[in-house]
Amino acid sequence: MTKYTRLIEEKRETIQYMITAGFNFTQIAKAIYDCEKLQKAPRVCNPCDKKSFCNKHKLYYNSKIAQAKYEEIKKKLAKELI
Repeated sequence: MTKYTRLIEEKRETIQYMITAGFNFTQIAKAIYDCEKLQKAPRVCNPCDKKSFCNKHKLYYNSKIAQAKYEEIKKKLAKELI
């Protein structure tokens, strides 16, 4: 059985920094922890030098938004359990 762990805010910030710096997903996963899910993460546009003229749908990773969404879900689940 696969054990999933939540990402703390510091790790989310590391992911954002590494994406912006141009690290690949394997390098990011190894920096955070060995996680197959991170190695196959969806592509994001943070490090791309073509984003200003690219017509594709753009996805950006933002550690603050990811952490806020996590905390929102956590609060919602806690209310449901009460």
